[in-house]
Amino acid sequence: MTAFRLLARFLTLALALWAHAAAAQLGGAYVGLDAAQGYRLEIAPQGEGFSGVLTEPDGARRAFSADRLDDSAEGVVSLSGGDVLLRIAPEAIGARVVVIPFDGARRLDASRTQSLAFLREGVALPEQPTRFLPAPSGPVRAFDARAFVESYPFWEPLGALWAYEALAPRSRTVIRLFALVQTDLLWKLCQSPQRG
Repeated sequence: MTAFRLLARFLTLALALWAHAAAAQLGGAYVGLDAAQGYRLEIAPQGEGFSGVLTEPDGARRAFSADRLDDSAEGVVSLSGGDVLLRIAPEAIGARVVVIPFDGARRLDASRTQSLAFLREGVALPEQPTRFLPAPSGPVRAFDARAFVESYPFWEPLGALWAYEALAPRSRTVIRLFALVQTDLLWKLCQSPQRG
């Protein structure tokens, strides 16, 4: 192997590692997606932890400080609906914010936990797929397999479950041939509420 090729491989590896590290750092401004639509999160490292501001859809700005937990942040913020514990973890192009409300006795109420997606401000979202369909709001008898594959990543887990159950068995078999799609789909389906 020539020195040039060795250097090129090293630089490619270094660039990939740098890009991953840069993407995984928490800091900056983020806008809420889906259930977090209308929220805006600003967070920055400060000392041993983080300081941040969470702006609610009505424009109310809620300042908070958070402890550092590896590459994530965790802190309590007072929202219009009451105090919540926030766990903010960096994602490739945004952040995942887990919100756990406190009950009247100041105990965490895990039954009302939400996981919210935030996109780094300035990052463009991909175009909506041409076959996109909204998630079913209840059980359905049939669902188009191609529309399902293009749409389910944008849905909540329960909608994905209802549509998956409505796919023809043959279509489910074809989906299982694609390991990455099957893995992503199983991850989403496992997040759906238990069904009685």
